Amino acid sequence: MVTIEASQTSPRLIRFDWVTILVGFCDANWACNKDDSRSTYGYAFSFGSGVFSWASMKQSTVALSIVEAEYVSAT
Repeated sequence: MVTIEASQTSPRLIRFDWVTILVGFCDANWACNKDDSRSTYGYAFSFGSGVFSWASMKQSTVALSIVEAEYVSAT
């Protein structure tokens, strides 16, 4: 049986018979660059005990709020 769980306080988890297979984290930082006011965002995925994919990028648009920065990073 495969279940997918997600909440605001925990990362997204894909569970297979109570064993964690894949864990993903993502976050955004609103207007952290003082030169151009663009936000940064990043993600990381781990499989077992090791991270196999990660990235951190600057958003191409200027977000007017942290909610918008998080939304842009998720899409």
